[in-house]
Amino acid sequence: MKKTNNKIKKSKMTIEKLAILTQQGFSNLDNRLVKVEDRLVKVEVDVRWMKENSGELFTKIDRFIYLYEEQRQELSVLIGQVRRLEDRVVKIEIKS
Repeated sequence: MKKTNNKIKKSKMTIEKLAILTQQGFSNLDNRLVKVEDRLVKVEVDVRWMKENSGELFTKIDRFIYLYEEQRQELSVLIGQVRRLEDRVVKIEIKS
């Protein structure tokens, strides 16, 4: 069995190679920053839409609260009417 000696060839780092590696690193960073900026623009659009439409949402919530309060008052009135009718029925039953 023959053993093969693999020699690792070491290359010398030069200013030119370092410049190329640095430039590649900055290119990758630029690409990542562009993606982040695109995502940020989408978030800004969503936030702007939420701000523009939140007024409508609060208007609807206010209307819902008003209807709830109105229904609660009507229910209180109906409960009072039912109690008075029950009292009248009891009085009529006692007389009969």
